Amino acid sequence: MKKSSQTLIEVKEISKSYGDKVILDKVSFSLHEGEILSIVGFSGQGKSTLLNIICGLEIQNSGSIHLLDQNKYNYVTTRKKLLGYSSQSHSFYPELSVKENISYFGALYSIEHETLEKQKKDLLKLFELEHVVDNLGSALSEGQKKRLDLLCSLLHSPKVLILDEPTANLDFKLRDELLEYIKKLHKLEVSIIFVSHHLQEVEELNGRVCMLNNSKIKVLEHSKNLKKSFMEFVKHG
Repeated sequence: MKKSSQTLIEVKEISKSYGDKVILDKVSFSLHEGEILSIVGFSGQGKSTLLNIICGLEIQNSGSIHLLDQNKYNYVTTRKKLLGYSSQSHSFYPELSVKENISYFGALYSIEHETLEKQKKDLLKLFELEHVVDNLGSALSEGQKKRLDLLCSLLHSPKVLILDEPTANLDFKLRDELLEYIKKLHKLEVSIIFVSHHLQEVEELNGRVCMLNNSKIKVLEHSKNLKKSFMEFVKHG
């Protein structure tokens, strides 16, 4: 990552509680243009909650989030243009074919026909889904379903792709394949927030790391010796 790269997302002292249970306590970090930023932590430590707040699906109790170009547009418009989001569960419609899902999400993002056709061609090729374009979503293999999720989240050409546990429930072969697709996207200058509790995956992606535990966060500038750093953070904070 170049030091001169723009800050795409700035999270400042975000706190979130459900009743008396504190999920996030003054969490701060940034995502810069051209980087993969991983967020790691055990289950129940607030990773998905943090993503939901960034994507506008939940509201924080305090703190703020600033997005690139937020001053040009309102926050909702900026978020829609800047972010692509792939959740743990499939976002596409299983009763629609691959091409019908593309048309639906293209309309959802108000993408012009010519632009959508180019995006469809490029992304089908990137994710190797050209040969199943007429198949129903429900008929795809698990690996193809994950790739269709990524495709739909990238149709509007977002600068940032947010991935919430994208390798969950995949076997080792499909996990490795999906990580290779993520690396390809990064080479295409898509900035990525990658959430996982698998430290080996995070080390393989080789970027900065945010560690979450007991509502607190610690940011590492690299993923080297991640297991040791993470266990020390869990033990000592």
